[in-house]
Amino acid sequence: MTPNVHAMIGSAILVTSLLVGGWLVVAGRSSKVAMPILTIALIAVMALLGLQILAGIDLLSRGDRPAPDALAIVHVGGPIIAFLVGLWALVVPPRAQIRRYIAADHLTFLVSVISFGIGMAFVGR
Repeated sequence: MTPNVHAMIGSAILVTSLLVGGWLVVAGRSSKVAMPILTIALIAVMALLGLQILAGIDLLSRGDRPAPDALAIVHVGGPIIAFLVGLWALVVPPRAQIRRYIAADHLTFLVSVISFGIGMAFVGR
């Protein structure tokens, strides 16, 4: 895995999370339970995020450091927390399901923006 592939996966997460998040908000206006296609879309976002986490672990195991000290913790820990929240949203029974999906997707997008910014700020250092 290279840092460029890691960055491309991060870009894909930003785009898909933004699109799925918008779709979830629109769908959430008319229903509390997500359509199956929305569940699949959130699973796709979480799969990309999982791939991103694995790519980051690979880079860490090779000695690459994303950023200094506390920023590295945010860069590495944020996506893991967002992934766990996404899994929670997908596994818990469907009461107010779409709200959980929206929260999980928005958290994923926010963490991705922050993590992507940290990664880009320290590229090549």
